[in-house]
Amino acid sequence: MCDVRMPVPIYVEAGLDDERRQTRFNIYRNNYYVAVINVLKERFPVTERIVGEDFFKGTAREFVQATPPIGQSNLGYGREYPTFLETFPPVADLAYLPDVARLEWARFEAAIAVENPAVSSQDFSELDPAHAARVHFKLHPSFRTLSSDYPVYDIWRTNHEDDEVRSLAGSREGQAVMISRSQIGIEVHHIPETAIAFFDALRVGLSLGEAYDSVSDQLSPRDFSNLLATLLSAGAVSSLDVPELADLKSVHPGKDHTQT
Repeated sequence: MCDVRMPVPIYVEAGLDDERRQTRFNIYRNNYYVAVINVLKERFPVTERIVGEDFFKGTAREFVQATPPIGQSNLGYGREYPTFLETFPPVADLAYLPDVARLEWARFEAAIAVENPAVSSQDFSELDPAHAARVHFKLHPSFRTLSSDYPVYDIWRTNHEDDEVRSLAGSREGQAVMISRSQIGIEVHHIPETAIAFFDALRVGLSLGEAYDSVSDQLSPRDFSNLLATLLSAGAVSSLDVPELADLKSVHPGKDHTQT
């Protein structure tokens, strides 16, 4: 369908002559391109703003040509778009663009992630402080992280939020971000690069204390406290567990958190 070199299928208007069948098929194929490109526009609005509408449409058309949708659902379509941009010569001078697209895709994934209640800061504060270091965090299905060699957060933010894009001349340091879905919507936060390793440690099952110990030489206690507060306020935690304490219930949103 997406390949312009593909001949008209035999099932298209079989009763018409070849020229009219080709014309009908070209219209159908063009409408298909428009629909799929609109899907990409909805998922990568900042990328579109950076390169401009017409250029984005051309880039998206090349992507659709190279990587057409498979199956009836377009829900996962666009996942490969950031990687496509890495090797697309016309945007070679915008080296940061693939990571901006990755951030946008992470936001989209967060939006469609499984609905799970989130642990709040109050839930965490109700735990016995003596057990805090032994707590295991289960991160929310919407939680995502991204590390970039470019100021990807600043680039995304000004193009997403500002009527007039701010100049980022001189901003060359890489940035890391976390993305999650909270009660107020999809949240994107600039985080220290070290936070990525901390979150990875939580993901593989380390306790809060163990995860912090693994990065404590690079993450100050103050930064750790701020990071923990952001994690909880952004709805990025699904449950808290202290598995080695039989007398302490796991903390799940909406459940009794008291000890038995």
